[in-house]
Amino acid sequence: MDSLLDTFRAQISPAFVAQHAARLSEREGGISKALAGMAPALLAGILNRADDPAFMAQLHRSITGANGGQSAPTLPGVVFGAKLPAVVHALAAYSGTRTTTVNALLDSVGPMMAGLLKSRMSQENPDARGITKILRDESNSILGTLPTGLASILDLTVVATPETPAPQPHYSDWLLPLLLLLALGGGLLFYLKA
Repeated sequence: MDSLLDTFRAQISPAFVAQHAARLSEREGGISKALAGMAPALLAGILNRADDPAFMAQLHRSITGANGGQSAPTLPGVVFGAKLPAVVHALAAYSGTRTTTVNALLDSVGPMMAGLLKSRMSQENPDARGITKILRDESNSILGTLPTGLASILDLTVVATPETPAPQPHYSDWLLPLLLLLALGGGLLFYLKA
């Protein structure tokens, strides 16, 4: 199954980008970059607060529409709360777009991301714990694509689990045999000249 970020990226077509660029009077590159930063920002914001039962219950109600007839707050509003203006400014700086553009894009991206989470929850686990499990399983890709500066704005306490790096060749693996070979060649040349 594709990750949430991969699924989100698949929904962002060139036509979607072009339509929003024309409507918001921005460059397509700026729109693409803003969208690329929004998804990990939203998911990292949720992941960071996954241990807060009240937040997760509110998020679950917002995603599933179970608000007892009340209008549901937008996903970015639920996730970022009072930090929303700072997140908007950071995403605007990251993408080279205006803050009004980022706000308009968040209005489109919020329902898309809520739909993705709702769909994934229905496939795996239909309660708030399902969101937590999904995001923890994908935390490395989420945090690895988070735009610079947003981690500090979001006060992220979760960190990506470092991938085990591929072993790097050590100089001792090839240097010592090379030096021995050179010494042997030098000794042979000295012996032949003498």
